[in-house]
Amino acid sequence: MVNVEGDVVFLDGESGYADLSPWRFLSPEDGLTLDMDEAARLAQKFLDEEVSHEGMKFTLVGDERTQVGGNFYFDCQSVAYLRSGDFRDMAVGTGYVCVDGQTGKCRMLGAVESAKLDLF
Repeated sequence: MVNVEGDVVFLDGESGYADLSPWRFLSPEDGLTLDMDEAARLAQKFLDEEVSHEGMKFTLVGDERTQVGGNFYFDCQSVAYLRSGDFRDMAVGTGYVCVDGQTGKCRMLGAVESAKLDLF
């Protein structure tokens, strides 16, 4: 909805209160608390602590990283595959690591979700 000054506002369905806060930032990047390097550090820590296991250690893949809106995305793969190039060492079915640029929260995307994004 647009108010009389031409500002985009959101109305709370129950109270009718006009809220400008969703438009506080001009773009998602304006509200980021992380930069690419910090997001990469968090992504690797996430891989080390939450994804890697005794049978397979994961790492970020070189420069396969990008920012889309307020999120950072990183490609990852098994360390063994990156060293050997042998497809038997490849991690299959995993996707990108996504780091929220405001909260730093990390999550592993699935292969299908990553394929739809088609970032790398």
